[in-house]
Amino acid sequence: MGRYWERISRWSAWLLVIVLVLEFISGYGISHFRIFRVIIGKADAFKLHQTIQPVAVFFVLAHLLPQIRRLTLRFGIKRTYLVDAILFLLLIGLSGGSLYLFFI
Repeated sequence: MGRYWERISRWSAWLLVIVLVLEFISGYGISHFRIFRVIIGKADAFKLHQTIQPVAVFFVLAHLLPQIRRLTLRFGIKRTYLVDAILFLLLIGLSGGSLYLFFI
């Protein structure tokens, strides 16, 4: 199971770079709309910025939780399946919470 967590961490890190670049561009498109109107309009930048937030939360969590797993296993916890289950439920729960906040 540890190899899967490492793959998830590696893939989510690369996807997080793409998401954060989009978030950076959309954020500047909102605040400096006169400069960035060639790339993206202010209304489109605001929609993109709102839409990308839950995705960014998911990728941040998917990148951090394997590191948290590694730290908990360093403390000598023998039940790795329990740690994996808790971290997976935490990933799904917090990502679902951010989606819920996006849709209300």
